[in-house]
Amino acid sequence: MKLLSLIILLLLISSLGNAQSIDSEHTVIICPAHDGVLVLPDFTETDCVTTVAGKIDPQYKHIWVKIKLGISAQLIDQALPLGLYIMGKTSSLNIS
Repeated sequence: MKLLSLIILLLLISSLGNAQSIDSEHTVIICPAHDGVLVLPDFTETDCVTTVAGKIDPQYKHIWVKIKLGISAQLIDQALPLGLYIMGKTSSLNIS
């Protein structure tokens, strides 16, 4: 019974949050990160590329990614904590 009560409580709390997602066609700007340079680029350099989020590929390199997110005024006015969750899927292929 305690477990069921805990699950119901978690489901009720989780429904209070707002979520926004970015699809793979969302426009992004990707710039390479250069060794020893720890300064955020201005994303206008010639080696920066405008593409879609589905083509972000950081394999074997470090990159900077600029994504414009729309946050509603209503969400900002609520003065509640906001969070950003970034997930990257990885996989490996073992070819013998």
